[in-house]
Amino acid sequence: MNMAKIAIVPFLLLLAFVLAVPVRAQVDLSGYWSWGGDEDRDHWDPVQGDFAGLPVTDASRMRSLTWKPGMLELSEVRCQPHPSDYGWHSPYGYHIWPELDPVTQKVIAWHTFSQYMEAHQIIYMDDRPEPPDYAPHTWQGFSKGRWEGGMLQYTTTHLKEGWLNLVHVPVSDERTVSTHILRHGDNMTVVTVTYDPIYLEAPLIRTQGLVYDPQMQIIPFVCEPANTLGYPQGFVPNYLPGEIPGVNDYPAKYGIPLDAYKGGTETMYPEFRLKMAKMPKLPPPAPATKSGGN
Repeated sequence: MNMAKIAIVPFLLLLAFVLAVPVRAQVDLSGYWSWGGDEDRDHWDPVQGDFAGLPVTDASRMRSLTWKPGMLELSEVRCQPHPSDYGWHSPYGYHIWPELDPVTQKVIAWHTFSQYMEAHQIIYMDDRPEPPDYAPHTWQGFSKGRWEGGMLQYTTTHLKEGWLNLVHVPVSDERTVSTHILRHGDNMTVVTVTYDPIYLEAPLIRTQGLVYDPQMQIIPFVCEPANTLGYPQGFVPNYLPGEIPGVNDYPAKYGIPLDAYKGGTETMYPEFRLKMAKMPKLPPPAPATKSGGN
């Protein structure tokens, strides 16, 4: 054996040792996680027509202002699951677990399972190709992930059309969502960044907190499609433009300028409040009159 071959042996042994050592930056995300709150209190009590803080487009405003709550009672809609990007922001528990290669024992995918409608998402960690543009879009989409230090980052495409809040400010099926999961002991932070060329002027960043809950049990979610309001077949509840009753009562009551109420990229940033001080406001609504009676 010549000297060159002898010299390379220690290098190959060191390389084999390094490759065999587990990647310490990866964090164990597995377990049961309960809802821990988020930064958007009004997400759970939204006012239809209030787009402040959302980088919405004109198309988004128009679409949202035609939505009517009765839509949720249609049999075709009643048992729809949440899209995976919205699911993180719902107050339901999650089960997260890894899928291992049976030979190498490397994590080849992470699975998330939401209690609501039993939504199951797979985040692939291998080098499989992304499906073509014409592939079907689903509620969970197609996700590929990687580790960035101790943070799991994954990108989701091929999602069905979805929404941002309970009054269904829309996001399109052309959106791409970048999700970042960070574990801090028994707490987890999920950050979603939504890019939508149809309904958003700029990326929308939102966060969600989860709390480790090993005693949590995810029970089956039972839902039966039913037309609970008795709408005729083919009827779609909706508002025509300008039909929503009292759509401007909220900004008038609280002194919010209409230009701020309509949202847009500028309204996401703190310095916009300086501009709001100079904007015209609606007159306050007249006080309700008490009706007489015996």
